Amino acid sequence: MRRIAALCGLILFFSTLSLAQDFDFEVSSPYRVIDAPTKEYYHKDGQILGVKVTPKMVTIQKWDAGSMKETSRKEYEDLPKGFQFESLQNFQDNYYMFYSVWDKPNKKEQCFVRKINFENGTFEDKGRLLFKIDGKVTEAFAGGFTAGGAFGWKIQVLNKFNIEQSFDGSRVLIQYRKKPKERNDDINHDVIGFNVYNAEMEEISREEIKMPYTEAKMNNLDYAIDSKGRMYVLSLVYLSDKQRLRDKEGNINYKIELLRIDEGSADLTKTPVEVGEYYLNEVKLYNQADDQMLCAGFYTTGRNLDNADGIIMFKVAEDGDLSDMRTYEIPVEVLNMYAKAREQKKNNKKDNKGKAEFAELKMRHVITNDDGSTMLIGEQHYVVRHQTTNSQGQSRTYYTYHYNDMLVCKLDAEGEMVWMKKLGKRQTGKGNSPITRQGGMSFKYFRNADSHYLLFLDNVKNKDLGLDQRPKGHSDGQGGFFTSYKLDDESGRVSKVNLFDVRDVKGMEVYQFQINRIVQTSPTEFVVEVYKKKKEDVMIKVRVKV
Repeated sequence: MRRIAALCGLILFFSTLSLAQDFDFEVSSPYRVIDAPTKEYYHKDGQILGVKVTPKMVTIQKWDAGSMKETSRKEYEDLPKGFQFESLQNFQDNYYMFYSVWDKPNKKEQCFVRKINFENGTFEDKGRLLFKIDGKVTEAFAGGFTAGGAFGWKIQVLNKFNIEQSFDGSRVLIQYRKKPKERNDDINHDVIGFNVYNAEMEEISREEIKMPYTEAKMNNLDYAIDSKGRMYVLSLVYLSDKQRLRDKEGNINYKIELLRIDEGSADLTKTPVEVGEYYLNEVKLYNQADDQMLCAGFYTTGRNLDNADGIIMFKVAEDGDLSDMRTYEIPVEVLNMYAKAREQKKNNKKDNKGKAEFAELKMRHVITNDDGSTMLIGEQHYVVRHQTTNSQGQSRTYYTYHYNDMLVCKLDAEGEMVWMKKLGKRQTGKGNSPITRQGGMSFKYFRNADSHYLLFLDNVKNKDLGLDQRPKGHSDGQGGFFTSYKLDDESGRVSKVNLFDVRDVKGMEVYQFQINRIVQTSPTEFVVEVYKKKKEDVMIKVRVKV
């Protein structure tokens, strides 16, 4: 990786470390806990809505965002036996819960939707069947991909349906993959369902399309839909019969294709994505306001296909043509932030050969702003498998989930790099499944008029750590200091703000602090629901001082 002098002049490696003077917070009165493995939240017009799902019941709960007082809760035990929660979605202020039910006697998979009345905090109906599928569907892929290998595993989610919406929310795509009848990937062709609805969940089109290559030759990487109902599939196609990203001579053994299906059509249009010498180790599709698709991800030119040499972006016009393909190398000065001296020395040596890389970097957010600028946020994430044997010869397998450093950069409306930052973080969790678990790890992003905030749980030992120092690791479920990186939008200047210790929130210890339970309620406020024991929850409201 070569140094980029012009960019490096814009990089401010560290700036300020502050306490919570930029923030203040308050805690609500406690209220009765609702135990549920799935909890999701929305905010609208000064009200917060939470949907909490167990295998037998759904509870809809509401709070006043200003006072944080619980205003209602409704419990529903009338869902079909064995239902599986799929997703909670908002399309143009229409709120829906999607769930699936396996019809065992008739061997059909069923997709249901149930509308939520936000104002009343209730379901509006008993649930409506959207469609049935002959036979089973496989687990849905969450979008994007990684090669797997260096540290970790290729991770998928357990939902049966992917639900995507266009930029304006006027089109909704429910995508699924039918379970193959045969187990031989060399002869099977994926059959993908593309069901399109409007924001009121009225059906527009329904197609099941046979993919043009066998499963052994093709991996579908991501799906998207635009406001005209055009559906896109980003696919990796192997050039040989071997599912190897490189052949024995080290040459690239795949091509990238973008498939397009027009609304109401079963025909596929293929567009080759020419990326030259780059290997795309992570790439996703993003629908934009002008109905162009933006593809963004990371590339590498090295041998380790899980690492990132830089960022790659390109646009897909309405006619399917690709344009504005650009790449942005990650400078070695950025890579060396928060790295051990030994790792820095290794990076510098690799950089002289153009091979310094950011390991296991995953794209988390691509945000197009009103002024045409773009924010990109990546996070180092991987899963490691461990196997131990006790003195009796019994083996045990467990997994550790790692959420580490973040990469944040801003591009202007012309696509020029304004600034790029690496933000230090070390988080580790443990479990018995290779399916990745987030818990209180990773981060929550939000912004106001002039700043960007990345919120996360940190090791208390990092409370007074300088921005140029390597952070200590935080173990999920072991307390933690709620922390925020603040980045100035114009300059990229970084400050680190310590908010509160979850073991001492105004004298109270709180539990079950999870990043996905944070909901922004205004440009300068957000709330998070936590457990305080004694079968009680509380809300914590954090306010950014301006």
